[in-house]
Amino acid sequence: MQRNAMKKALSLLCALTLMVSMFVTVFAAETGDSIEENIINAPYDYPYKTGTKEWLELETIHDKIAACQIPEDILHKLSDEALVETIKNYPLAVNIYAYDTIEMGYEKVKSQFNAIEELESRVNSNDSNVLRVLEAEAGKLESRGSDADFKDCFIDTIKGCVCSQLPSDYPGDTSILSATATLTTPNGSSVPAIRSLTWNDHYISSNGQITQANVQLAHNQIQETYTSATVVNGISPKYNCHSYAWYSTSASNSYWINDPSMYILDGSYSESSYYHVGAKILYGTPGNNPEHSAIVSAVSENHLTYVTSKWGCMGVYRHLYFDSPYTSGIKKYH
Repeated sequence: MQRNAMKKALSLLCALTLMVSMFVTVFAAETGDSIEENIINAPYDYPYKTGTKEWLELETIHDKIAACQIPEDILHKLSDEALVETIKNYPLAVNIYAYDTIEMGYEKVKSQFNAIEELESRVNSNDSNVLRVLEAEAGKLESRGSDADFKDCFIDTIKGCVCSQLPSDYPGDTSILSATATLTTPNGSSVPAIRSLTWNDHYISSNGQITQANVQLAHNQIQETYTSATVVNGISPKYNCHSYAWYSTSASNSYWINDPSMYILDGSYSESSYYHVGAKILYGTPGNNPEHSAIVSAVSENHLTYVTSKWGCMGVYRHLYFDSPYTSGIKKYH
C-alpha cells in the first residue's frame, strides 16, 4: 500500500516536472531566449546615459566608471551581437582617445569596462562568432563614409585593438612616439620630446586608428560625456598634456613629451601643500609614468576645483579636476 502511494506521488511529480518544462520551453520560444544557454539578445540598457539628468548626478570619473559596469549575471548571457552593440554604446567611449597612444587608451578602457574582457575571451574562444559580428559592425564606418558617427569610429578602433590581441603583442608600446628632440627644465636638465608630429605619425593601421576624423568626432562628444568640460583649444596631434602643462600652453606648441618627471625630479618644481592658479598638477607619481598633467585654473578656499589640460590628440579643456578620463591620484607643484 505504501509502495503504491509512493509510485503515485512519483508519477505526479514527473507529470508536474514535464508540465513546467513544457511551459518554460513555450515561454522561451515566445521571448526568443535559449533555455540551455539563457541567452540575452538585446544589448544592455545602461541605467545612466550621457545627456540625461541621471548622468549629471555622476560627479566623478569613478562614479561614471562604476555606473557603466555591466552586472556579471547579464554580461555572460549577452549574445555576441548584443555584446558588440553594448560595447558600441559605452557611455565613456571617448576615453580611448584621451591617451598618448591607442594602446594606452585601449588598456585603460579595458581596465574600466568589464565588457572588453568578455569580448577578448570570446574572440579567443572556438565556440563564438563574435569576431565576425565585430568586423561586420566595424565595417559600417567605411560604408557610411561622411555619415559615420562616433560610435562607428569607436567600435572600429575596438575591433582593431582586439584583432591585434592586445596586450600580448602591444604591451603599452609607444615606439611610434620615440623621442627625437630635447627640451630643458628650468634647472637645465634634458627632457626627451618629439617635434612636429602629424596625424600620420599617430595612425596605427594594424590595431585601430587615431585619425583626425576619429579624434574630431571624439572631441565633439566631450561635453556630453564630461559635463564640466569647456573647450579651450581644438584637437592637435603635435602636443600632449605633459607638453601643455610643463612646456607651453600655446596652440602653436609643436612638442610632445612622453614623461615630464624630470621637471620635478631635478628640483625645478617642488610639491606644494596648497593650491593656487597656475600651479602644475600631476595625475600619478613622478618617475612612474604619470598618466596626465594639468594646470590649476580655479581654486575655492584652497580647494582645487578647475584645471585646464589637453587630452591626448584631442583638444584642451577646462574641467573639474575629478571630471576627466584620468583616475590616478593628483599631486600639485610650484
